[in-house]
Amino acid sequence: MVYRILPFRSYILLLTVQWHGNGMYIAMALLGNLILFIPLGIIISKIIKRNNVLIAIGIGFLCSLMIETYQYFSCVGTFEVDDLIQNTWGACIGCCLGNIANELCNGHMRNKNVYPIVGVGLYLEDAV
Repeated sequence: MVYRILPFRSYILLLTVQWHGNGMYIAMALLGNLILFIPLGIIISKIIKRNNVLIAIGIGFLCSLMIETYQYFSCVGTFEVDDLIQNTWGACIGCCLGNIANELCNGHMRNKNVYPIVGVGLYLEDAV
């Protein structure tokens, strides 16, 4: 059984290791864990309309905990606290992005022009 329970260990390694060698692998693992749970957060924002960010954090944490617990007891992969943190942040970010998309789709921005820039809306007042 392999486990790493020191929080933010991956971030410390990323900051102390040069970008050659393991540095790029660590960065990709951090981003991969974050991106993996963004769709879960988006789905939660579509299903639950109020106070959904806290619910997304809770559900993201519990789903990640289930995955990490399975890895620990089955000896497949490594149980890492950093994965719990990153996956939870991914669900939170996904929920926030889903909330932005819900606001745009529901027409709450009728009096404004919306220009999407890399997934984030730029809102400009009508000049007329």
